[in-house]
Amino acid sequence: MERNVQLAYASRTLNKSEKNYAQIEKEVLAIVFGIKKFHQFLYGRQFCLITDHKPLVTIFGPKSGIPPIAAARLQRWALILSSYRYTIQYKRTQEHGNADGLSKLPTAEEEHEDSSQREAGLFNLRQINMSPGTVKGFVRETDKDSLLSQVKKHVLSGWPSGMDQTNPLYPYFSKQAQFTCYAGCLMCGHRVVVPESLRKPGVHELHEGHMGVVRMKALSRIHVWWPQIDKSIESLAKSCMVCQQEGRAPPSAPLHLWSWPSKPIYRCHVDFAEPLMGKMSLLLVDAYSKWLEVIPMTTTSAASTIDALRSIFARFGLPNQLVSDNGPQFVSAEFNHFMKMNGIKHIRSAPYHPASNGQVETAVQTMKKKLKVMLSVVQYEPD
Repeated sequence: MERNVQLAYASRTLNKSEKNYAQIEKEVLAIVFGIKKFHQFLYGRQFCLITDHKPLVTIFGPKSGIPPIAAARLQRWALILSSYRYTIQYKRTQEHGNADGLSKLPTAEEEHEDSSQREAGLFNLRQINMSPGTVKGFVRETDKDSLLSQVKKHVLSGWPSGMDQTNPLYPYFSKQAQFTCYAGCLMCGHRVVVPESLRKPGVHELHEGHMGVVRMKALSRIHVWWPQIDKSIESLAKSCMVCQQEGRAPPSAPLHLWSWPSKPIYRCHVDFAEPLMGKMSLLLVDAYSKWLEVIPMTTTSAASTIDALRSIFARFGLPNQLVSDNGPQFVSAEFNHFMKMNGIKHIRSAPYHPASNGQVETAVQTMKKKLKVMLSVVQYEPD
């Protein structure tokens, strides 16, 4: 079966400035030129790049990103190549004669503009314009900022060989290879470095529409940068009242399971049931045997509660631990003195969390159900 194979080729000479490029930059320039020349055939399709310059396989390979120490020109070209789907392979120069033939027989020299630099410049300007301010505003505020003015000076004239970590410039010094200066503005890679005076409106602009922390961080990693920007985003998200009111409630903490007691009357749970048949009821449950004691009460004062517990303890003995809620009779000084004099450890459950004293809460429901059933039987029992 015959296949329809189409071949195309193109070449051009280097202009005056391109002749001063390093060899690796010339190799990348050839790739960028070829891809842009045949953009209408390559865009949106998977294709293979073949080069005889082996370092490019590592730098532009699919398993590695452009190194931060790479030249700014290579980083700009990497942005252009990132919009294409390709794989890159290495071929020895001896087997790369078809492309070498075009390089040795170039077409007539043409005067042209480096479009990749122009596109990178437009990209940088777009990043600045999408930030909280204008280009002139960024330049003015950057020059006013005491730290950024020094950073800008070091970017243009060179950084010192070393710097102490306590120096306020150290966060910038540690990323010195990523800084460039474009149109008077500082750029960290492809992100605009925001001066101190514009950071507050900048983080509020990231939060426009009350976006979450993850979305805000994703936007910041595309457009803007300043030291500890993630902390600024998290702080704003936590302090936004609208987000806090409309956000989901935090997940419930897992229940703490009580340890199994080693013997009967070791840990007892106590609570009051709601009035039934005109009387309150004091319930005490033994955690080991599940034995339930129910004592009708006319009053729920601390003194009455102590008398009821004293009668139960007289029959079964003193427990090691007594678990109750934070009712007024259980937190009173009189009740605490009773616990202390009898050597009982008093454990109070968490406020507004009755499930932590679930042993006696279950007993309350059981008692109510049984009493209601008994009342129903008495009510409907024939004379």
